[in-house]
Amino acid sequence: MSLRRKLFLLSASLIIFVVGMSAFFSYRSVSRAVEQTVAEYSSRMAENTAKYVDTAAYKKFLAQPVEDETYWKLRRELNDIREKTGALYITTVEVRNNQVRILLDGQPKNSNIASPIGESTDALSTEQVAAVMRGETLRMHLVHDEKYGDYLPAVAPVRDKAGQVIGVLEMDMSASFVNELVQGIIMENIPTFVLTSVVLVLISTALFSWLVRRSLRPLQDVTETAEKIAAGDFSTPMKPNVTVSASQRDEVGRLAHSFQVMEATLAEFLRDVKTSVDGVAADAERLSAATEQSEANSVQVAHTIQEVADGSMQQNERARDIVRMMKHARDVVGTGKKQVEQNSHRTQQAASISRQGHQAIRHAVEHMPAISNSVGQACETMDRLTERSSQIGDMVTVITSIASQTNLLALNAAIEAARAGKHGRGFAVVADEVRMLAEQSNGAARQITELVRVILSEMDHTVLSMRASEQAVAEQIELLHEGGHALDAMAACMKDKEEDSRGMAQSFSEIELTVENVLAHIEEITEILEEAASAAQEVVAVAQEQSATVQEIAANAEDMAQISQHLRGELGKFTFN
Repeated sequence: MSLRRKLFLLSASLIIFVVGMSAFFSYRSVSRAVEQTVAEYSSRMAENTAKYVDTAAYKKFLAQPVEDETYWKLRRELNDIREKTGALYITTVEVRNNQVRILLDGQPKNSNIASPIGESTDALSTEQVAAVMRGETLRMHLVHDEKYGDYLPAVAPVRDKAGQVIGVLEMDMSASFVNELVQGIIMENIPTFVLTSVVLVLISTALFSWLVRRSLRPLQDVTETAEKIAAGDFSTPMKPNVTVSASQRDEVGRLAHSFQVMEATLAEFLRDVKTSVDGVAADAERLSAATEQSEANSVQVAHTIQEVADGSMQQNERARDIVRMMKHARDVVGTGKKQVEQNSHRTQQAASISRQGHQAIRHAVEHMPAISNSVGQACETMDRLTERSSQIGDMVTVITSIASQTNLLALNAAIEAARAGKHGRGFAVVADEVRMLAEQSNGAARQITELVRVILSEMDHTVLSMRASEQAVAEQIELLHEGGHALDAMAACMKDKEEDSRGMAQSFSEIELTVENVLAHIEEITEILEEAASAAQEVVAVAQEQSATVQEIAANAEDMAQISQHLRGELGKFTFN
């Protein structure tokens, strides 16, 4: 199918689609206009109906909503209005317990579809009822109900004579005539619409066909020229009459002009390419020979630099070994220095301790004579105590003798009292008491005698011990003198050792400083060797990259030669004038 036929069918389809959409929107507009008109009519009817409600009776009913005479009077009035206006339903509602409930239903008394007082309904919401109670009149949308058919509800406020809103009235108007009215309007306008649409389609199609033929005329010559170019024929240029006229500056005309320019440019380009390919083929052969020599030189340079890099790496490893040994030596020197410092510190402590010991011995030696004197005085005191104890023994002997004599006297007194009879009873009691005291004194004297004997024995042992202690103190004084001399010698030795430790610590510090300097120089040498090895490796990498590049250039030169030969063959298929 040609492009012209495709465009014709597309334009016809678009025109038919536009006509169909226009018909659809016209139908929707007519339906909406009729619905709005009927809704406005329903709202006006609801407002007028609300005005005819007996407000006094309705207020009375609201005060006591029961089926009394007032209820039936209002219901008859609403039914009469419903029949006269042709409405389907007329009801009054209120909101109770957050639900919309029906108060009056304008149906006949014997109607079986009338709603009782207080029946809930979903036709209105509490918000809508509240809006009407504020004095608004609501226009509702068309309702399509399967049970009641199509109807238009309208809600209006019921006002008393003072203009206060006392209730809400809903009026449902039948909307079955709306569709009939819309269908009638459409049927009246169908002939005019169809005739207009057919004329519009024919005129649009004819005009579009003429424009397509006029616009696509240059494409035929463009197609013929493109087929020749596809066959490699550049000997016949594009026809001059295809040049775009001043009146045809659309996309097709610009395409034809651009194609004509492209044909001339492409022919010139291919001629230049053919000339360039011949030159490239010769250059590729020369480049291939040069790259072979460069590749051999690059391989030799890379091998030499690799040997230099290997030597630098070996030197770097040896330098690293030296660095490790120097670090170990530095650690050993540091450990030795710490040990020497510790020995020096301990020597100082020992010297201090020896000095303290010497001072203590000196004080002990100084106090030993006093101790010896104290021991001697204690011995003399013990001798005097022994003498006093002997005197106590003599006195106890006297007391014992007196007690024995007193006992005898008490016995004699008791005998004499017995002889005296009852006159000597009091004296006998005194004699018994004296005898008992004499016996107790005799017992106490014996105990004191035993204690004095024990004390004398212990004092003898104590005197012997004190004499031995006095001798030991004398010997201890001699030993302390000898210990003092030994500590003096030790203090002198410790002082010499302390001086030696200080000298060794100074020597270790100098050795440690020297090792640090040597280690720093070796680390600098190691860094230099690492940089040299790294630089050598980089040079090797560059040489290898250069060698790879030369190889790639050689391969590219060979490929270029092959491509040049291929292009020569392909360009031979084109024909130039």
